[in-house]
Amino acid sequence: MAFRPHSNKIQSAEETGCELHEGQTDLQSRKNIHKTPETFRSFAEGTSLHGARFLFVGSVFRKLLWTVAVVACLAFCIYQVSATIMAFGRRPFNTKITAKTARKNAGLTFPAVTLCNLNFLNQRRYINFQKRKNLSDDVIASKLAIYAELLTKSKDIFNNDSKHRHEELFWRFYGDNLTERTYLDLFSHRIEEMLLPSSLFNSCWIDGAVCGREDFWSFTNSIFGQCHTFNSGRDDRPVINATIAGNLNGLKLLLNIERDSYLGNAQYPFVGLTVLVHDQETFPYMEQFGFLVQPGVRTLCSIKRKKVCCILLDP
Repeated sequence: MAFRPHSNKIQSAEETGCELHEGQTDLQSRKNIHKTPETFRSFAEGTSLHGARFLFVGSVFRKLLWTVAVVACLAFCIYQVSATIMAFGRRPFNTKITAKTARKNAGLTFPAVTLCNLNFLNQRRYINFQKRKNLSDDVIASKLAIYAELLTKSKDIFNNDSKHRHEELFWRFYGDNLTERTYLDLFSHRIEEMLLPSSLFNSCWIDGAVCGREDFWSFTNSIFGQCHTFNSGRDDRPVINATIAGNLNGLKLLLNIERDSYLGNAQYPFVGLTVLVHDQETFPYMEQFGFLVQPGVRTLCSIKRKKVCCILLDP
């Protein structure tokens, strides 16, 4: 019966112990390698960022050149990001405006222009009319004083005695009886008298063409008397089209408001014209709209046409 010596068993155990010791050492070294942090140089050499690996490769001049380039690009990137964030914080918006100039025959209609003299009764016309009826100056003056009191809405005028003595002040016209023989038509300021007559210049012209009384349409206003509309398109008058904008074009008028023929009105002591610019389809309500023009000055008025389109979307 054979026996295996004990020394061999001890030796194999020692050898086995040595092998285990070496295996444990390799495992521990791998753990230490994974725990060691990666340097910036190793990251730069292995990254896909363009130009980063050249910061540590090559000559000193090449490294310096690539360093300057990378730093400049990084600074520009930071600037762009900060500028974009600041612009977003301001909430900007863009407005696109398209301006189109109409051709001469494009059909851009020149607006209607209505003007009224602030004095509804022309004393000169009234005096001449009454003198043809052989009335004395004192009677005419008393009637003008009554007209002045009528403008102030005095209670002394609105009584039965005044109605019998001055029936013409309380006439009422209805329907077909409203003719040109009303007091407002007879004694208002006429456009042919307001246009300055002169052989040296024209009182009315539009885009270089001469215009006159025939280009105005007159109607009666209860407050201002007769008012006059240029380019009204009424009574088969042709409508004028606009051509070129600017101070040298458009409608130009030289008017005489006849200040000496104004009737004294303490309640409304104003002198001049009221003017309204409107389209041909709108009736001019002069007592509600319009702007005042004082005498002795040059007044410019420019307007813009705004077209609003409504687009209906299907629900």
